[in-house]
Amino acid sequence: FHLIFLISIILFSILIFTKKKIYKGENPNLEHEKLVENNFNNT
Repeated sequence: FHLIFLISIILFSILIFTKKKIYKGENPNLEHEKLVENNFNNT
């Protein structure tokens, strides 16, 4: 079940990464770190 959780984080971060690149062009790594942090806090 940990593998599925990890894959979902990766897929979601890729989505945010591409969206940020397309719409804002800002640094998406910051958003990725926030996303991962939130996911670990929720678990």
